[in-house]
Amino acid sequence: MSHQFKKQFGQNFLTNPKWIQKILSVAEINKEDVVLEIGPGDGRVTAELLKIAKQVISVEIDTTLLNDLNTKFKDFKNFTLINQDILQLDLATLDIDLQKIKLIGSLPYNISKKIIRKFLENNQLIKSMTFIVQKEVGASYAAQVPDATFLSNYVQIYSLLTYHGKIPKEHFYPKPKVDGAIIKISNLQKISSQKTVLQEFIKLGFTHPRKKVSSVICKGTTDKVKFEEKLVELGYKLSARAQEIKHEDWQKLQNSL
Repeated sequence: MSHQFKKQFGQNFLTNPKWIQKILSVAEINKEDVVLEIGPGDGRVTAELLKIAKQVISVEIDTTLLNDLNTKFKDFKNFTLINQDILQLDLATLDIDLQKIKLIGSLPYNISKKIIRKFLENNQLIKSMTFIVQKEVGASYAAQVPDATFLSNYVQIYSLLTYHGKIPKEHFYPKPKVDGAIIKISNLQKISSQKTVLQEFIKLGFTHPRKKVSSVICKGTTDKVKFEEKLVELGYKLSARAQEIKHEDWQKLQNSL
């Protein structure tokens, strides 16, 4: 297809059939699934989805791609194309059982975190999300102690994330500056005030990741002794940094204050 690629939309289309099949395999698409595809682009992934999914709803922001997509898939009864910014889409308007929806897509690298946050924190629970993101971002979401990140802890508050390897940048067109990676987010949970408070507590802990987490969390307060007692009880050194704290221990540390 002849297409003027738009930098503001972060358009880099996946070209290698091997990786198209890989993302479909990771997403575990089957004939009972309703798939919400973010950014169908030239329709290469869409074409494969339509062969195996019950319904494919593709959301594309670029109006110049719509005619080609509608023409290419005009004979597929299970294809629906929506021209909208995915960040503005209200899932409730789709009139579908949201818990049957699987999200899939190669996300624009510049807004991938915003998209993930939108679907993690809106309480409209879906079945799963399988995305291609920038490799460094994928690694940050999947990081483990002693190199954990705020993102890796954040995503665990609301879901289960698995990392499924990098995709070399040469397998996209136009070729981006960095490699991509496949991540899958499943077991989504409803948000709550408790989860929100925990999120802010962990975020505070990562404010200065090179400093002792006790100094960052308890700066200028009398709670430092309680916090450090809990750290030691959980098996950490007093010099522990935020990236060394296991996810399940953050709630225990918060409860100590």
